[in-house]
Amino acid sequence: DLAFANDPIKKREFLKYLTMDKSSHKDFYRTNDQRSKLRLTENQQEILTDYMYKDHLDKLIKHHPYLKNISSFPVDMQVFLVDTSFNMGPRWMKDKFKKFEKHLKSWVTRGKKPKEVEGMIREFKDSDHYRRWGHIERSKNSLARLEGLIPEGA
Repeated sequence: DLAFANDPIKKREFLKYLTMDKSSHKDFYRTNDQRSKLRLTENQQEILTDYMYKDHLDKLIKHHPYLKNISSFPVDMQVFLVDTSFNMGPRWMKDKFKKFEKHLKSWVTRGKKPKEVEGMIREFKDSDHYRRWGHIERSKNSLARLEGLIPEGA
């Protein structure tokens, strides 16, 4: 509602797009003129992005309650978890990264030990996801965030 407070017509069009079957998108939004109905202002984009990040964070914590104090984690870990959850969905650990989650949970609940971060790095690098997308800058940055959590000489 906040994003479309001054534009109820665009809100209606945006909700129509979100709720329609994806196979119908090409029928209703084939031309530039039709797609222009969906163009969001920069402010609307920011509001929706903030909402999506909060929604993903809330769902991440719902599926992984041990992350409830995520704001106390090092910034690199916070960014890694939020960014990865935003891109792969809040259930990414439950669905495809169970060994990674084992190390993360131990890191959170048993003291933030470097060996657990090393386990997370190993599992992340050994994943199908990383094998497929590891060459992409975003994946490299995610891995670097984890690696930055290991103290020098550890």
